[in-house]
Amino acid sequence: MPNVKGTTYAKAVEKLGDAVGEVAIEAAYEDEAAYDTDNEDGDYANWKVCFQSVKAGTALPYEPDVTLHAVEKGEACPSSKGLYKDPTNDPDYVDPDYVDPDDGWSEDDSSSGDSGSSEEDYYPGDKGGCPPGGCYNPCPPGGCR
Repeated sequence: MPNVKGTTYAKAVEKLGDAVGEVAIEAAYEDEAAYDTDNEDGDYANWKVCFQSVKAGTALPYEPDVTLHAVEKGEACPSSKGLYKDPTNDPDYVDPDYVDPDDGWSEDDSSSGDSGSSEEDYYPGDKGGCPPGGCYNPCPPGGCR
């Protein structure tokens, strides 16, 4: 299998020629769309190949279909497959400025029973540990952190 990373999709299709079956293109970023097959002159002809589905140097006992993951001309390739060009499009994205309204603490936490602690919030400082009378939750060995 030839290495076609860094070439355009059109040159990759030409270079792979009869060595492989169908040569498809997909966008390298998860939040972009591109799809075509075996088209040296189509809309994606000048897109740069970032990843290839069959590793370069692999012996080809048959003509496998190959998928090339590419970006538009002039764009940088992602560092790995599965990344988003705009990280906020990632379904697992968490805004660093987001404050969870339910951070686990409540003013009216009577469900844990009477631990003997006061109604005041306890801030353990740098050392951690339980306040006098216990933690809101049972302390593991070594104290609450």
